[in-house]
Formats: sequence, structure tokens, C-alpha cells
Amino acid sequence: MQQSHVEGPIDAFVEDLSSNISDKGSDVQTNMIIYGIIVAVVVIILAFLIIWSKITTPLKKLTAVSQKLSKGDIEGLEVDVSGSDKIGQFGESFKVRWSSPNGHIVKQR
Repeated sequence: MQQSHVEGPIDAFVEDLSSNISDKGSDVQTNMIIYGIIVAVVVIILAFLIIWSKITTPLKKLTAVSQKLSKGDIEGLEVDVSGSDKIGQFGESFKVRWSSPNGHIVKQR
């Protein structure tokens, strides 16, 4: 008879403990998902900014050189764009400078 007296409170305690653990586990899981999403968004934004700067900075330089060339202003003209990608190759094709007093444009290698 005493055994049944003890089993009731123990069963209730174990069930309550199991319920608390389950609730806390789902809270932890929810927090992990939220933190994972935040980290993923930050990584995506950083990757976007890095790629954006790798594309826009050389293009801005090439645009400035192109505008100077269109105005006929080639004195002291230098292009500081390099790389092995298509933008770098395009920049290499723009590397010209004013090299002689008679006004010839010579490729700089």
C-alpha cells in the first residue's frame, strides 16, 4: 500500500520534469533557428557588399578614365584596375598614358 502512495507523486514529478525539459528544448531549438537565420542574413549581406565593391570600384575608375578620354584630356591619364576577371581584363585594355610630347598614346604593360 505504501508503494502506491510513493508512485503517484514520483510519476507526477517525472511527468512534470519531462514536460519542463521538453518546453525548454523547444525554446532552445527556436532560439537556435533564430540565431542561425540572423547569422545567415549577416553573411549574405557581407558577401553582397564584398562582391559589390569588387565590381563597382573598378567600374567607377574606368568610367572616370572614359570620361577624361571623351573630353580629350589624356595628360597624366592612368588606370589602376587589375585582375584576372573580365573587369580586370577590361581595365588592362584601358591602361594608356600620355607618353611623348607629340601626343601619341602608348600602351603601358
